[in-house]
Amino acid sequence: MNSLKRYSVRLALAGLAAALLSAEAAPKPPAVRKLDPLGTQPNLWALGPNDFMAVAHKLGFGWTDAQQGGALAGGAGLEFAGCKATEARASFEGGKLASLQIMLYARAESGAINTFQFDEQVEQARRALSAAAGSAPLPLPEISGPARTKIQHVAWTNGPTRIELEWSALKPQVFEGRKLEFRADFIRVRLLPAATPAGGGTIAAARPRTAAELKARLKREGNGDVLLGEVPMVQLGPKSNPLSVITERTLRYFGVNFDQYQAGQVGDSFAAATGNNVTGLRDSLKKIAQKFGLRLVVLQDLEFRDFQRLVQDYNHTAVAAHESKVTLEAAGNDVCRLYWNMNLDLLRTAKIKHTADFTRFKAEVTKQIELGVPLIWHVMMGKIPEPGLNVTGSCVFLPRLIVGYNAKTGELLLSDGFGVGNECKRIKWEDAWAIGLSLYVIKPASLP
Repeated sequence: MNSLKRYSVRLALAGLAAALLSAEAAPKPPAVRKLDPLGTQPNLWALGPNDFMAVAHKLGFGWTDAQQGGALAGGAGLEFAGCKATEARASFEGGKLASLQIMLYARAESGAINTFQFDEQVEQARRALSAAAGSAPLPLPEISGPARTKIQHVAWTNGPTRIELEWSALKPQVFEGRKLEFRADFIRVRLLPAATPAGGGTIAAARPRTAAELKARLKREGNGDVLLGEVPMVQLGPKSNPLSVITERTLRYFGVNFDQYQAGQVGDSFAAATGNNVTGLRDSLKKIAQKFGLRLVVLQDLEFRDFQRLVQDYNHTAVAAHESKVTLEAAGNDVCRLYWNMNLDLLRTAKIKHTADFTRFKAEVTKQIELGVPLIWHVMMGKIPEPGLNVTGSCVFLPRLIVGYNAKTGELLLSDGFGVGNECKRIKWEDAWAIGLSLYVIKPASLP
């Protein structure tokens, strides 16, 4: 799809979760929500989901998935150790609390700041956490990530809890042939069990996934569903980057603890270096996968010639049906609006005319699911009516995960990063083919 860079493809980045679905009702949070009491709970790391939520619900936390594997709180008023926070996330493993992550600064939520403001905010957090822990921090080695990203961090041990302050910013440099200026990325606090190795909660080595292990994750239901189990849910925040969230979910499926903020760092670096968000995001996926012993495979990517053919096929179909043609110029050179202007039945008919391509799409999806691998799928969301979806005026370019299929009903099984109720959704193969743009997989190098 890199040849479409001359035209507008509106990436769904800011405010998408709030715009597309209404969150599960939660009590109205107080003006100031102090997160400190969560970190001082007796037997913190033995808390199960229900015990944790008994306290956390009052602070605005809600479950991110029906399996209660994670909880999220966001919005104004969050504080930790006297520092303002943008969001807090809790993760559970084996039915027990495994970590608490508190974002003190994230560029997407808080806006850009200069190097002096960033350094001051880091120092303020260091002082506040030292006061709370009653000790000076232990400096830790720098963590290197893909695309020259780096994380600085220090730690305190406070009884059964390890507290890590982590921060990352891109320093002025030449990357991929372009000069990049200073960019503040994030400042966060992570609360972990004291036995956690230094930095171990930030980037974990990829655990090998054999063909047998991945196939063992497949669930075959009586209704014909062939579904991947254990695909982690990471819920979009109000201003989260959807592709970064999908990247985190995919990597966590393979045992890599690399979160959406780190994925966003890499994506932003490539987008700035290439001047193209779409190809930059794809290239960032490749670099991230390589970092952890995985590989990115591009199964489908819409080039400009493919897009031209689609418009021609659609207009031929429209003329035969005595309907109006569409043009990119009439849509203001906005690809998303062009899709919105297309009649769904005509679009579906125009695309299915290429039966070999449609058959190959179904075969590739089926093959990857049978291997135990989820697929990253970019679509024009909003073209197909979906429950809870509220897109008006134009389609939205959005990544989703394909997590299964059903040959009996002729459906794809999807998972979106919108929290509870979005772990498994359904769409007909024909509708999926009509709105699909690109298709990628990240998987172990040993798999075909």
